[in-house]
Formats: sequence, C-alpha cells, structure tokens
Amino acid sequence: KIRHLVVHPNNALGFMRSGRLVKVTNKENLDWWGIVTSYRMEERQINIEGKTIQQDYAVIDVILPCDNSIPEPLPERLSENRKYDLESCKIRTVPIPLNELDGISTICIH
Repeated sequence: KIRHLVVHPNNALGFMRSGRLVKVTNKENLDWWGIVTSYRMEERQINIEGKTIQQDYAVIDVILPCDNSIPEPLPERLSENRKYDLESCKIRTVPIPLNELDGISTICIH
C-alpha cells in the first residue's frame, strides 16, 4: 500500500525533476539506479469488465545502462532488458512508467 502511495502521480511527479536519482527493478529483480531527464503524461485505454476506460499515466524518461545488442528504438518496457557489465553497455534514455519505479532518491544531480 505504501509503494502505491509513493508512486502515485499526485505524490511523485513533484519530485521528478531533471537529475533526480531513481531506482528501477525489472522482472528478474535486477536493480538499476538511473537519472531522470523528464516526464510526460500519456493516455492509455484499459478494459475493466468489458468497458473501455481512458486512463492517464506518467512516463518517466530515465538515463540507464542498456545492453548494446538491444535494437533501436528501445523496447517500451525496461523489464525486457537484462543487467550487463557496465563496460559492455551503452547509456540510453529509457521510458519507464511511473508505477515501475522502485525508489526515489533524495539526491538530485544538477
């Protein structure tokens, strides 16, 4: 419940300034710390009990190390990536849905 409150757009977007450090965890429970560059609100359609509803959600652009073999453009979801040795990685800006953030640091790089 607490995580849901922390990553709710009303609570988190005020902290998503350029340079903020955020923690992202993928489905293999591998962690990345990345740097926020920007955020934007997008609309998506969700299906609830046969009804289509428009829902706004926040997407955060985060600078992260990514495997060089991942083609451009990047996949929509970071969870499709794996963690690699930094020497074999390329630094890229990756769109991350706000609800996939695992932590928001108090540190902000300017």
